[in-house]
Amino acid sequence: MGFHKKRKPFLASIIFVLVLFIWIVFAPHQLGGRVAYVILTGSSMQPGYSRGDLVVVRQNKYYQIGDVVAYQHPNIGPVFHRIVDRQGEVFLLQGDNNTWIDSYRPTPEEVIGKIWLRLAKAGDIVRLVRTPALFVIMVLGVVGFAIMNTTEPDKTNKKTKTRKRKGDKRKGFQYTEKTQETIFTISIIGLISMVLAIISFSRPINISAQDDLVMLHEGSFGYSAEARYNIYDENTVLPGDPIFRQITENFIVDFSYSLLSENGTNLQGTYSLVGEVRDVSGWKHTLIIQSETEFEGSTFSTSGEVDIKDIQSVINNFELRTGIKRSSYIFAVRPIISIQAKAGDLKSQNTFSPSLEFVFDDFLLYINSSEIKEHLNPTQSWMIPRTKTEPNSLGIFSIDL
Repeated sequence: MGFHKKRKPFLASIIFVLVLFIWIVFAPHQLGGRVAYVILTGSSMQPGYSRGDLVVVRQNKYYQIGDVVAYQHPNIGPVFHRIVDRQGEVFLLQGDNNTWIDSYRPTPEEVIGKIWLRLAKAGDIVRLVRTPALFVIMVLGVVGFAIMNTTEPDKTNKKTKTRKRKGDKRKGFQYTEKTQETIFTISIIGLISMVLAIISFSRPINISAQDDLVMLHEGSFGYSAEARYNIYDENTVLPGDPIFRQITENFIVDFSYSLLSENGTNLQGTYSLVGEVRDVSGWKHTLIIQSETEFEGSTFSTSGEVDIKDIQSVINNFELRTGIKRSSYIFAVRPIISIQAKAGDLKSQNTFSPSLEFVFDDFLLYINSSEIKEHLNPTQSWMIPRTKTEPNSLGIFSIDL
């Protein structure tokens, strides 16, 4: 038996593994792969990327500020821009050649992938072969071609085969079809293992992954006043009730605060409580309800008295000096909270300053919102960027190994 026939299983296994490797590396995500092909049609990423370029993006576990990525816009399709910021669970993106930030803010799940390869002006060529169906046809064609060129028909006639079987009575190794199949299988396994080993050893053992510390500011407003003349069902004015100026001269405002965070986060800061009188022009005047106070920990409560005559005095002075008279003004109670947080080696500062707004006219004060419950209970997220080290993985067919 010739050397040419013996080497066919090895050649077939090499071609098979090569095709499999190309599929693993370049298969589109529509067919279970980890890459996507995007042809640029605009100039928003110039000068680094131009119209007609073909960019190949690859799925990553984590994305961070500065990464150039493609994301799926629900209305216009894939968008190829740079991450410039992150707010909670969404990314803010902007084209390098744009002066504005994208209006749509994708989540990590909507990010298709990070830039991997750029082929300048290759978009027109790829338009013909970028569809998943045509890609499958091409792969099947390559595999079929490989099979046809590595499998030769046995042209030996039956008489020759019979003679060989009778004449070959040597003991020892017999190169049969079963042996050929075994060698073929072992070769494939060995080559696949070798390819995976080369890829694995070319990557670091551990990687830095984004693991932002997300915290939540929670506030709760309340106010109360003495109820007279049986105007209300209860004996006091409750949060959400209007305050009638003719029968109420002052009221108490209170505010409770808590910060939801991971255990081990040390918090300290300052807070104050102010009242703001303002109108539609942007003018405002500030009244101190509670002076600045230090606090430690994740919770505190404060309160103060608001004299309605003080608000009216500010308005009278404004109208006298400017000659402007309004039918109503806005009176807002606003805590100003400045917080320093420490979690391990991380330090960060943040400010939380929600507003409880009343419409103030000649007769009453009432909350300036249709959603009173949400207005009385404001929240705001706070994210401290941080990273963690975790074992690296090798992605094959969307499976991380």
